Amino acid sequence: MTNESTDSELTGDILGSAIKIHSAFGPGLSVDVYTRLLETELSARGHDVETSKSVAIEFEGETIKNAFRLELFVDGRMPVAVKSADSTPVSMTHCMKTYLKAMHLPLGLVINFGMPRLMDGYRRVLNNIPDTDA
Repeated sequence: MTNESTDSELTGDILGSAIKIHSAFGPGLSVDVYTRLLETELSARGHDVETSKSVAIEFEGETIKNAFRLELFVDGRMPVAVKSADSTPVSMTHCMKTYLKAMHLPLGLVINFGMPRLMDGYRRVLNNIPDTDA
């Protein structure tokens, strides 16, 4: 499914999977459990899902290996931060924006399963990358 879906379709599949899981279990499980459940559901929907993906970053010609880890990386293009906290602080969104810049990706998701209503813990984060082909 990697090249067949648009970002909007992929985002919808990820969010739909998260809603299904949250409806079944609600808040209160650990990040590891929600991550495994989301991996299982997305894989069942035909997506390629990497868990605990280690990401290197480059700065001034130096590569820093294992700079950060993503809970999920879907279809080789969508980073997903999975959280289980009482609130969704702005810092979660800032972290995702930094990940997107480091990976040169346009879009990522933060999903906080710890909220009573999942939609209150869901964030779609955009990286406004300038067009380098111009």
